[in-house]
Amino acid sequence: WISPGVRGLGLGRRMLSEGEVSFVVTFPVNFSRDLVRGQTPQLLIEADASRARRADLVDKMAAAYILQGAIDALASGG
Repeated sequence: WISPGVRGLGLGRRMLSEGEVSFVVTFPVNFSRDLVRGQTPQLLIEADASRARRADLVDKMAAAYILQGAIDALASGG
């Protein structure tokens, strides 16, 4: 996990292009707030899907992030 606030999107994209990571997820600044308010915030997933197995992993991880966000929103009463 690389926190965008600490390392920046540029590093994530470089790591993706060099094959160091399989995907980079970018959350907008107010993602959590908007989710809790019942809005439908968007996030950006950039992935190296050049191999079928990696593409499948990226799909599963994206689904996990989305599900976890919904669970967290429900747990906080959102």
